[in-house]
Amino acid sequence: ALLASSPAGWPMAFFLEALLMMPLAIFCFLLDDTAHLSREPALEDRLLAADALDYPKEKEDQEGMEEGAEGEKLASSPAVEEHYPVVDTAKQKLTSFEAREDQAEGPTVWEEVLACARRPLFVWSSLGYAGYSGGLIGFSTFGPAFVMALGYFDSEYEASIVFGVSMAIAGLVGTPLGGLLLDWKLRRGREAGRPGFQAAASQSCLANLVGTIIAGVCVWAYPAWLFMGAICVGACFMFLSTSSMNLAVLESVPHDNRPFAVAFSVLIMHAMGDVPSPIVVGALKDQLAPDCTPKDADDDKNDVVIPDGCDHQQHQLRMVLLFIICWLSMSSVAFGIAWALAIKKHRDGTLERHSRADSRSASSVTHH
Repeated sequence: ALLASSPAGWPMAFFLEALLMMPLAIFCFLLDDTAHLSREPALEDRLLAADALDYPKEKEDQEGMEEGAEGEKLASSPAVEEHYPVVDTAKQKLTSFEAREDQAEGPTVWEEVLACARRPLFVWSSLGYAGYSGGLIGFSTFGPAFVMALGYFDSEYEASIVFGVSMAIAGLVGTPLGGLLLDWKLRRGREAGRPGFQAAASQSCLANLVGTIIAGVCVWAYPAWLFMGAICVGACFMFLSTSSMNLAVLESVPHDNRPFAVAFSVLIMHAMGDVPSPIVVGALKDQLAPDCTPKDADDDKNDVVIPDGCDHQQHQLRMVLLFIICWLSMSSVAFGIAWALAIKKHRDGTLERHSRADSRSASSVTHH
């Protein structure tokens, strides 16, 4: 905000950011952490393979198979090792895990795209990420212009500083708290036998829902303190979902597809979120409130002013804010759908395992 309103201009902020990030980027590039990576399938996927084979289970508690000692023994059994397939999301059997280990070539880009795109949990998580990114970028791009046009500040410098500090505080508070909350929910979920995706999707849905509702107060808020407070507190709640949204993307695909899934979700987020958002919001603002566009002042103070005709278009300007809030609401809706699908999938899997266990018990009684 300081550089944007200074003679150096806003491009200087990006140059300084690049210089500060360059040492970290070089360090990450030179860091060799491949020794800690494993292509061994996840335990959850191997247990699903055991279920597909109907491999007999000696014991099964009422809440279904958990990742305990019994599950570890079953997952490493010869039958699962021999028959565990690497299956794409089209459910076509490709090759065994051992055969894939010997292959020099991995899946093609198109196969990776299909493996992600055919998983509803991944699709809805990526769309939720796009709604979150598009709404926040719409706010941050035109926020200083909005607060000036609504008459809260007369100087672009003051508007940029106050709005930028508000968003920075929200990020500094909300992001780490979201990570701590997610860790707590994951521990509780493991104790209850729930998949990690449910914890990530629920936090993403609820945090964005509460944040969107609070931020929506700014559409009808007229005092400056209430307007800025609603945006700051609402953004703080939305930043609670930063870590959970990324975890939701990771948990929505198998381990082998996770690197590509992260890249693919970022592409979707840019294509449907922060890239079109400023364009659409800017065009809507110019259409509904053309006189609220800042223009250069007549003096030599290197500042901008709001034209006098903007006073009669402030209501239309608030409708643009309402449009941004609606864009943000897409995030909680998408993650809510993903959350519901994950609960249904987990419940159906538990019922199916219980049904097989009852069938085996009945068969055993008959034989005796």
